[in-house]
Parts: sequence; C-alpha cells; structure tokens
Amino acid sequence: MAQKEFQAQLDEETKSRLNSFDPEQVGKWNPYHHEIVWYGTEALVHCCVLNFARPVSTGEESLEKFLEEMGMKGLRAPVKVLKNNGIFVPSHVYDCYPFACLDGEFVRLFSGDYRNLFLSEYRMKDGLKPKTDDYLKNEKKYLEFLEFLETSHKVSDFQNPGFVNTGIRLSREMWEISVQGFEEGLERKPRPSEFRPAKPQPQEVTELGRKLIAYYSQIVSELEE
Repeated sequence: MAQKEFQAQLDEETKSRLNSFDPEQVGKWNPYHHEIVWYGTEALVHCCVLNFARPVSTGEESLEKFLEEMGMKGLRAPVKVLKNNGIFVPSHVYDCYPFACLDGEFVRLFSGDYRNLFLSEYRMKDGLKPKTDDYLKNEKKYLEFLEFLETSHKVSDFQNPGFVNTGIRLSREMWEISVQGFEEGLERKPRPSEFRPAKPQPQEVTELGRKLIAYYSQIVSELEE
C-alpha cells in the first residue's frame, strides 16, 4: 500500500539504461555501487520508513498496521517499500551486495555498520586522525547519531516521537553522505582488490548515477514536506 505520491520523475530512457547494467559489472564501479546502490538505497529506505512512521509516533496510526503495511520483519525493512510507493529502483540493485545476501532483500534499520559513515574519511574517530574543520562543524550531530546507532532499538520505539525524529535526521544525513561520497569517489584513483579491478568508473555510469541521485534527492526533499 502506497503511503505517499511523489512528484519526482525520472525519464524512461534513463530508467532503461540503468536497468541494462550487468550486476557483475556494477559491483566493480565503486562510487556508484558503494555509495548509491548500497548505502544510498539503504538511506532511502530509512528515509521512507521513518517518515511514514510519523503517524505512529503521534498515536494517529497503530503500530501493528504500520508494520503490516511496510512489510516489516522486526527492525528489518524490505527494499520493495520503495517500489510500493512508486519509487524507481534499478533492477540490478536486488542482485548486488548486500541485498543479494539477505533473505527477502531487507535492510537492517540502524545497523551498527552505519557508524562507518560518521567515522570514515573526513569524519574521523578520536585518536585515529586529526579532526578536520568539516568534522568539527558537525561533531555534535555526528556524536548524537553515533550514540543512536550504538543503542539497542526495538519495534515499539516507532511509537516514540523522539526516536522517529532522530531517525529521520539520521537517514537524511546518511543520504547526504552517500551523495558526497559518490563525487569524492570519482576523484580518487581506484585501488585494485580481489573484488574490483583498478579501473575508473565509466562516464556513462557517472552521468546516469547523477541523474538517479537528483531523482532520489527530490524524493528525500518531498518526504520532509
């Protein structure tokens, strides 16, 4: 059941070209795969679920109805919550790590792995590298999110306005970090590994990735209206 009708649009040609990507190749395009297919998709699922949970947190909707309509399994949300609300998801997303490894293609909400988003690169953990101006500017917010991610949450927390509001801000920040990581990843020289060859991301992938980012960014903005 759709929770919201979005005005954001992505043209059919772009959808078709994105759907034509070979999942095995997608895994080799680090900026697109790591930042958009992986963390970006997870951030968008968080954005939708947390914003749709607002009526639950205010007592306007029952928790049971919300969980059923979302197709939730505890604190695991299905990627299909995006498609169910008319949001385009490239077909290769379901065949790429990490979703191909998860039963039913679910996203683990508030996974401890997301701590890396606030601790890696210029968001440095104390003692590893000097704090940059970017980190210091956002330090209070990052520490709040880290504490939130380190907390053991339960399904009934959706009835707590503070939990939902913090989750909404966290998910928006996750999306912004993914977008920034996409552009920063294009500037870094690819490093070879057993999974990825040392080859740059094709320009076509970058261009289509930016179109997908613009489309998703509009959706995130509409969720906040």
